[in-house]
Amino acid sequence: MALEELRILRCEQLGALEGLQFLTSLRRLTISKCQQLGALEGLQFLSCLRNLEIEMNPKLQDQEQGGNQIELLPPSIDRLEISNLTNNVQSSLLSCIPAITKLGIWGSPELTSLQLGYCKALTELNIRHCELLASLQLGFCMELTELEIIDCESLALIEGFQSIPNLTSFIVSASSGLPPWMELLLQQQGTYFWGKRTSPMVSLTEEQERALQLLTSLRELHFGGYPNLLLLPADLRSLVSLKSLRIYSCPSISGLPEMTASCDLYVHDCSEELAQRFEEWELRRREMIDDEIYVHSSIEEVAQRFEAWELRRMEMIAHEVVNH
Repeated sequence: MALEELRILRCEQLGALEGLQFLTSLRRLTISKCQQLGALEGLQFLSCLRNLEIEMNPKLQDQEQGGNQIELLPPSIDRLEISNLTNNVQSSLLSCIPAITKLGIWGSPELTSLQLGYCKALTELNIRHCELLASLQLGFCMELTELEIIDCESLALIEGFQSIPNLTSFIVSASSGLPPWMELLLQQQGTYFWGKRTSPMVSLTEEQERALQLLTSLRELHFGGYPNLLLLPADLRSLVSLKSLRIYSCPSISGLPEMTASCDLYVHDCSEELAQRFEEWELRRREMIDDEIYVHSSIEEVAQRFEAWELRRMEMIAHEVVNH
C-alpha cells in the first residue's frame, strides 16, 4: 500500500529527510518541532503532494535565504500551513507553488509584511498570531473568498482589498491596528467584530456607522468580546438582507438597534437588561411577522376575488357574443 500521509513531529535530532524522494504517492506532509532539520531534499520529487504543514526553524530559514532549498518545493502543493515565516523567505517560497488555493500563516513574530503576488489562485487565507505584521498585499488574489486575520495587532494596511470581487467571509479578531475597513465590505455576506477582554471600544466610529449603512447585501453581523461596548448601531433597517445579529460577551450593552422582522437575534453572556430587551424584541418580532402574514393573506384574497370577477366578466362577454 502506497504511503499518502506522513507526520514528522518532535524529532529534535533529525537533520535531513533521507529517502523522502521515494515516497512518490505522498499527498500530505507535516513537519513540526524539528529544530535541527536543515535540508528538505527530495520534496521536488513528490509530484502528488497537495498538503504541506511546516514549522520553519533557523537552519531551514538560513538554507532558504541562500536559495538552496526554495526551488525544491513541488508546484503541486494546493494547501500550505506554515509558521515562523520571515520576510526574507516568503517571496521565494510562495513563488514556486502557484497552484496554492489555501494558505495559513501562524506564529510568525518576525514577519512584518506579506506579499501574495504569486498566489493568484488563492481562495482561503488565514493569518494568526503575527504580532509585527504591518501590511498585507492582496491585489492579485482575485479568487479569494475567505479571509481571516487573528491577533495581528500591528496590521494597519490591506492593499488591494477593494478589488477582490468574490469575498464572502471576512473575520478580524484582536487586530486593532486596522483602519475603518467596513466601507470595503460592500459585497460581504458576513461581518464580524471580535475584541479582547481589554478592548477599549465603546461604540463604532462615525465612519464605520456610515459604512455599515451601505452594506445592503450583508446577511450576518456579529459582535463579541467587547466588555466596554455600550452602543450598537442605532438603526439596522437599511440592511434589508440582514438575517442574523449575534451578540456575545458584551456585558455593557443595554439596548438593541431597530431591525426588520426577518432578522434573527441571538444574545449570549451579556447583561440582564439586554436579555430583557431580547425577550421584548422576540415578542415584537412575532407580532410584526403575524401582521405581515395577515397583510399578505389579505392581498392574496383580494387578488383571488379579482381573478374570479375577471373570469366571470370574460364568460359574460363570451356569452353575449354567442347570442348575437
